[in-house]
Amino acid sequence: MVRKEIEQEQAELAVKIEHLDTALKHAQSEARKASKALDTEREAHHQTQAERQEARSLADEQANRNAEQERELPQLRTENAQLRIETATADERAAQAGELRAILEQFVTTG
Repeated sequence: MVRKEIEQEQAELAVKIEHLDTALKHAQSEARKASKALDTEREAHHQTQAERQEARSLADEQANRNAEQERELPQLRTENAQLRIETATADERAAQAGELRAILEQFVTTG
C-alpha cells in the first residue's frame, strides 16, 4: 500500500511539474514579447529624441538667419532709398536731356 501511495504522489508531482514547466515556458515567452516591445518603444523614443534635436537645430538656424536679416534690414532700406533717389535723379536728368534735345532740334531746324 505504501508503494501505491508513493507512486500516486510521484504521478501527482509529475503532473504538477509538467504544469509548472508549461507555465514557465509561457511566462518566458511573454517576457520575450514584452522585452521586444520594450526595445521597440525604446528605439522609437530614441528616434523621437533625435528628431526633436534636429528640429531644435533647424529652429535655431532659422532664428539666427532671422536675426541676421533683421540686422541687415536697416542697411538694405538705406540702400533702397539711395537707389530710388539715384533713379529719380537719373529720370530727371533724362527728362532734362530730352528737353535740351528738343530745344536743340528746334534751334537746328529754325536756325
